[in-house]
Amino acid sequence: MAAAPPDPPFTSADASATLAEACSLAGLSGDEAQLIRLGENAIYRLERQRVVVRIARGIDILKDAPKKSQ
Repeated sequence: MAAAPPDPPFTSADASATLAEACSLAGLSGDEAQLIRLGENAIYRLERQRVVVRIARGIDILKDAPKKSQ
């Protein structure tokens, strides 16, 4: 049985593109977003709006959400 291929790396470019789309949908400006952390999630600070944004690696992480919240 072959092993599943590894997940592609989660890059700051991926996270930045997602941040731009999320900000657009939420009516926020991400122009001056500061990347605080990039790991399993990307964490950004939107200083002017006093908002912190967390971006997960991908939609497949949702299946683990109930486990992590318990």
